[in-house]
Amino acid sequence: MFSFISLHGHILAHRDFYLTGIPVAQAVSPQWNVVQLAPKGNNLQGFADIAVSVVEEGDNKGLVTLGDGTNFLCAHPQGELTWMQHVLTWELFAPVLSQHVPLLVRLAQGKWLIAGQQQAEQVLFLNHALQLGEHKWDLRTLFLREKGDAIVVSDGREQESVLQPSPVAVQKTFMAALSAQMKAMGDSPFVKAAQAARQRLLVAPEDSGCLLELAKNCAKVGQFGLARTAVLCAALQDSRPDLYFFSAILALREGETKQAADLANLALKGRLGETPIPEQLTHLLQRTEQGEAALLLLPAALKELPDTEGFDPAFNFLMVPLPPAMLRAEDVRQAYSYQFEEVASASTQEERLQLVQADQAQNRAQYWNQVVAGHYAWLNQDRASADPHYVTARKLSRDSGIKAIHYNCGVYTWLPEAAAYNLHEQQVTDQLGIAGWSWHSSVAPDRAEADAPDACLVFGCDSAYFRFVPKLVMSLMRACQAQPEHGRFRLCLGGGSAHG
Repeated sequence: MFSFISLHGHILAHRDFYLTGIPVAQAVSPQWNVVQLAPKGNNLQGFADIAVSVVEEGDNKGLVTLGDGTNFLCAHPQGELTWMQHVLTWELFAPVLSQHVPLLVRLAQGKWLIAGQQQAEQVLFLNHALQLGEHKWDLRTLFLREKGDAIVVSDGREQESVLQPSPVAVQKTFMAALSAQMKAMGDSPFVKAAQAARQRLLVAPEDSGCLLELAKNCAKVGQFGLARTAVLCAALQDSRPDLYFFSAILALREGETKQAADLANLALKGRLGETPIPEQLTHLLQRTEQGEAALLLLPAALKELPDTEGFDPAFNFLMVPLPPAMLRAEDVRQAYSYQFEEVASASTQEERLQLVQADQAQNRAQYWNQVVAGHYAWLNQDRASADPHYVTARKLSRDSGIKAIHYNCGVYTWLPEAAAYNLHEQQVTDQLGIAGWSWHSSVAPDRAEADAPDACLVFGCDSAYFRFVPKLVMSLMRACQAQPEHGRFRLCLGGGSAHG
């Protein structure tokens, strides 16, 4: 049995003797009956005087006309019908299987997603085709079938396409679980952020950016199951392989190292395409499966591959804290330390304290958590607490071989307040042997030799650190004002680009 859809996308229907075209979304309305081909003839069921004739050739082959041989039904853009004595495009209808009408109604009533599509869209019936975004399927050969909540579409020209409803079933489950978690946690920063995201998703369930941000917020409060579901929902709209890597990080945090390795493998396959995964990356996946946090090494390893884009680092901050069992290898510990320092530098004071406490509870005192604990105290203007953390961080770094990240190298020269007091009067151990060096100071053209400075301070920095030079100058000026009798100095600056 066949039903009929016009050029403008209306399906032929009747109420008693009245014929018209109605929107496909209304085809199951009790007010209308969808017209079908009569089972025993080439005419419309219930309208024996209206014959159905198939176009046999040309571009319109397979479309049909509805008429009596002299007059033909003409469908107007708003759905109303008139009679015409000619056959042009408005007088042609696409036959569709009547058994597909309920599925066509489902398609017409909601928004749908197709793989690689970033946003759910409304299905259109236009020019005798089913359209979703840039995708089109010919109604003349259209075949539909259900696959769970999804609808599989094909028209014989290309491989089948799977259309996912928006919101998908898993997202409905996620939203219910999120609401329950928000209720359980009461009033908290997480609940406020989650409520804002939930309101956005109520009107734009396909907003993958909102879902990913929500996933990060869930992970921050230890709700890794919710976070992974949010990433899964986002992946239905966002087909980047980066989302596999996000899921791998979340699996690692849950201790599911084999699953983390499998997901990272999918991420690499998506990023590299037909290119085989290099041996060095395969080795990192193997180490991850065996329980190491080798995902920490993956971003740097990808940078070494020519013409290869790295993964979005949006979820990298979740690779801290981790338990000591995952951090036994020296290269992993070093990468973990760098990651810890980077995360801490981008955190609020409250987040910084929570990060230190969580890591120290698992890993005891380590260079990375001690230097950050020192920063926390220093930023609270509590130098008395900061000093012992910095001293401990320096000792642990030297003992363990863990190097400070470049912007924390000052920990190696940091002096506690008591040691820094009246430093010019103290004996300083010549650890570098500079006492035996020869020093020569250039003299400015308008200066005499007698005006040479008592000391020359040489500083080097790149363009990113040049913004700190005013603070350095201010600090030196204060030192001169405090001890004017100690002579003059010359400040020499060497600069370079931030990228070498």
